[in-house]
Amino acid sequence: MSHALDTEYAGNRDPYLYDFIPVRAENAQEPTVLYGLEPIGIGTALVESLSSYLARLAAAHMLPVSALLRDVVAIHLPNDDHNLEKHIGPQRIVKNMNGMAPVTSNLVGVVEKLTGRTNLSALTMIPFSKVVSPYRLMSSESFWCPYCLEEQKTSGTPVYFPLLWSLNHLKKCTLHRCPLTSVCPHCHEASSVIASRTVVGFCPFCHNWLGAKTKSRIKKIDCNNFFVRFFEWRNKTDLSQYEHTFPSMLKYLIGNKLKKADVATLARLLHLSDSIVHELLSGKMLPAVGVSFWISKVFRIDPMDLLTVSEKEMSHRDVLAIANVADSILSSHTTDWTQLQGLLKDVASGKASPMRLEDIARVYKCTLGEMTSIYPEFCSNVTKRLNRLM
Repeated sequence: MSHALDTEYAGNRDPYLYDFIPVRAENAQEPTVLYGLEPIGIGTALVESLSSYLARLAAAHMLPVSALLRDVVAIHLPNDDHNLEKHIGPQRIVKNMNGMAPVTSNLVGVVEKLTGRTNLSALTMIPFSKVVSPYRLMSSESFWCPYCLEEQKTSGTPVYFPLLWSLNHLKKCTLHRCPLTSVCPHCHEASSVIASRTVVGFCPFCHNWLGAKTKSRIKKIDCNNFFVRFFEWRNKTDLSQYEHTFPSMLKYLIGNKLKKADVATLARLLHLSDSIVHELLSGKMLPAVGVSFWISKVFRIDPMDLLTVSEKEMSHRDVLAIANVADSILSSHTTDWTQLQGLLKDVASGKASPMRLEDIARVYKCTLGEMTSIYPEFCSNVTKRLNRLM
């Protein structure tokens, strides 16, 4: 009876009944050891840090951070690269977890392989490795804004630590403008970047919540903050094609901002050794963020310009600035020869930025021939100075 039923069923079966089931999956993803947790904030200034991602990844697998790092991640790392078998915190790989050191690259590669993600270097400072030095770039302790944590929790979004909070020179929250804190308000302990039992938003020692309520609403991100602008610049720039501009900016400062245009004068002004300035000028040494801030303060320029703009672009800006001032002053069609003489004198002596004679003549509404015939010595010195800098 059973055989007859099976025969009847087979004879009446629709041959196209299971056509919706593919013979094999197209672009099937290879199985991964770990769940491919999606990072938070990729492409924004508030991108998540790698340490925060790993803590959330451990929680997603219901594991303590120590077990994830020791039993899953460490076995894929070079033996001399981690020392994660012991208490998590003092290891070099932990201190540099969010930075740009070689151990960071190794860790990113392993976690990408284990999760199937391909963009985890964006959770570190690795993309900036051609722009700034790792010297004193990252904090060795965990910092956070209690108000941000509270607002993340109450809004129902995942609680995480932005990469910005890991930077040594960022002292205030870019949303609430309050000082970042590294000490638990309950047990008064400070934690490393990531600890054995880190749960994002909770103290790894006393396990109390680190968030705090604030009466003020969340503000817009501080777009004037250097690091916010630095991260946004990174998101808009193809850093694989990036050409290091800092040496040319130093040349610009030497040629345009110093009375005596030489390396020794710049070194004395910045309280740096001649050898360090030579290394920076040659591009053999990348500038530390702290050094960039110091140079920017001395010369009163934007540190973003110092790190991302070339000498040529700065000179072009100077010409435009002079042109705008001159256009506002020289509203008539006549040439102010006294003012023109003063500009040529400043450009020739180095008080003003170098610029082409053609641009100066255009701004002051005279011909190049007229200008060179009236002020031949100044024009000759302007041209010589420009040629030296090219």
